[in-house]
Amino acid sequence: MRLEYFLMLDRIAHIDCGEMRLRASSVVPAKSPVFEGHFPGYPLMPGVLLIENMAQTCGWLVSAITGFTGLPVLAGVKEAK
Repeated sequence: MRLEYFLMLDRIAHIDCGEMRLRASSVVPAKSPVFEGHFPGYPLMPGVLLIENMAQTCGWLVSAITGFTGLPVLAGVKEAK
């Protein structure tokens, strides 16, 4: 994870455009500053970063399906828990 550039995905392991599936991985170091306050002794990934991770993964899948002809973006999240 390159948080300073907000690049969340470390690796795209598999893309299957026909099945519309993508498997990606993101490794967050235990000492990462994202865990400061989330929560001491029990590190928990902040929800906004989980959503960004999912958005980047979906963006790669949409790009692959459309032949990398455009740049998909997340326009908004109406409701998330």
